[in-house]
Amino acid sequence: PAGALFAMGQSGCPICGPRWGTWGNADCSFDRPGTVRCSNGHILPDAEHPDDGSGWVGPDGRTFWFVGSYYTWVVETYQSWCHDLAFAYTITGDDCYARTCAALLDALAEIYPTCLVGAAEYPPSSGRLTRPSYQTARVLVTLVHDYDRIFHSPSLDEPSFVDGLSRRANIEKNMLENGAWYCYTKSFEHPSLNNGNADFVRGALAVGCVLGIEHYIDWGADGPFGVRALVDNNVDRDGRYMETALGYSNHSRELYLTFTEPLMNVQSERYPDGLNLYDDPHFRSFYLLPTLAMDCAGHMPRFGDAGTDTSRIVGAPPLNDARDLHFAQYIANRTTDAQAREQFGAVVRFLGGEDGGVEEVTEADREWLLFH
Repeated sequence: PAGALFAMGQSGCPICGPRWGTWGNADCSFDRPGTVRCSNGHILPDAEHPDDGSGWVGPDGRTFWFVGSYYTWVVETYQSWCHDLAFAYTITGDDCYARTCAALLDALAEIYPTCLVGAAEYPPSSGRLTRPSYQTARVLVTLVHDYDRIFHSPSLDEPSFVDGLSRRANIEKNMLENGAWYCYTKSFEHPSLNNGNADFVRGALAVGCVLGIEHYIDWGADGPFGVRALVDNNVDRDGRYMETALGYSNHSRELYLTFTEPLMNVQSERYPDGLNLYDDPHFRSFYLLPTLAMDCAGHMPRFGDAGTDTSRIVGAPPLNDARDLHFAQYIANRTTDAQAREQFGAVVRFLGGEDGGVEEVTEADREWLLFH
């Protein structure tokens, strides 16, 4: 089955041992289709290690996914290109970028409904493309984002790789709607308010926002596992998250932003002017100096399943944190509450200086700041 071609590629080289990378980081090339190369130069599969797509089983019983690793690399590479092309189209308006992006999304959509296994080394599982379970949504939201950026390009009305469909129809039906239904049904298969379920819900929400599917929008905003329920149940009165490890707390903060950003501009029957959760004081409390508020002389408390702290701090630790700056930039920009805007604006100036700390942020944040 097509889905079995997609694997993490974590087994390593059966000849010499080193791994060849995971997800999209394997040493592959379009000049060497269907193969992967380890760090010592062994190119597999070969005559002694054949792989028809279902993997090669070694003498010790381990399965090595050479072909699967290659196709994982292909899919992850296509997704990376889609992001870059959609971004280029956004800032230039040149349809050559949108046309190439549309062709790549169309190719991914052609195989998307048949890739039901997720990662072959992640059994037993389900998913789409290379991603198992809730990771399906993590990829789906990026595909939605790229499609949204080229949404008005006439290139989407060109014929699809799938006979009888336009590229737009293939992408929407066979990838976005297919992925959204998977995420939606999974979100109440094991009902909870944890991050895994939140991933599922935001996958359906993203598709609902771009395609105007009202139920998915309402499910993501006001459903029993939607963003309002997540914040109301998981964030305490001090703006702290319910899971103990601080790493999970900041992961949750990033995750919840993937709900609030598309909801800002959604136009639906219930929210004709969008939904601005940045105006909710409880929501904002989650993003006010979350790291520095827990800082203990440069160290973070190791609650729950946090990793061991092996760092050694010499001298006074600086009172700044890139993640806190990142969160403050979002709130200062998005809230319409004048007092809150000033409060978070002061945090931005304190942590980032008068230029707002543009040099301190990640590449992804720079892209967001370019438009905001």
